[in-house]
Amino acid sequence: MPTHNQVTPAQQLSLWQSWEDTAPPQVIQPAQRPANLTATSPLARAMEEYLLSLQRTRHTENTIRSFRGDLYLFMAQMGTNLPLSKVTSTQLQDTLARWQTMCSFKTLNRRVTTLKGLFGWLWETKILAHNPAGPIVYADVSSPLPQVLTAAEAA
Repeated sequence: MPTHNQVTPAQQLSLWQSWEDTAPPQVIQPAQRPANLTATSPLARAMEEYLLSLQRTRHTENTIRSFRGDLYLFMAQMGTNLPLSKVTSTQLQDTLARWQTMCSFKTLNRRVTTLKGLFGWLWETKILAHNPAGPIVYADVSSPLPQVLTAAEAA
């Protein structure tokens, strides 16, 4: 018999069930192909459609705001009218190499995520026949090793 501080398994189960019942169902919508978006569409149009897609899939406002900033930076370097089919893996890697000198590893990895998300979405919705961001890898974050004190410094 449980004491006044203990919870019986039946009470635990009912607590779990009540929590589960109040949680809203998470429905993941499949990626939808926007009307009139093709491989020859300009980069600017694809970016706006991708951001709308993120809103529909209930990404947080902070995520959308960060991705929007990353995408506008990308568009400023690549050009707004560049057709989607003209974007190559080499161009993406060159852009990321330039960004590497301008930002932290954490920001760089978020920008990699942004580009992988955009081009993965374009490939998933069959707008692009291949994903130019597929071969891109995340920046390797390595912390420097700590300095070891000499015997004289330790004394």
